[in-house]
Amino acid sequence: MSKLPSLTGRKLIAALRQADFEVIRVRGSHHFLQHRTMYSCAGSLK
Repeated sequence: MSKLPSLTGRKLIAALRQADFEVIRVRGSHHFLQHRTMYSCAGSLK
């Protein structure tokens, strides 16, 4: 079984930002992210 490469939190958040995720809030060391297209779709779900 191959090992996965090590990944820091900063690198993970940078990769997620490139995939259209956005940090919406930070509480302590926990970062809460949301996909950007969710904002545009939220108003049309009625």
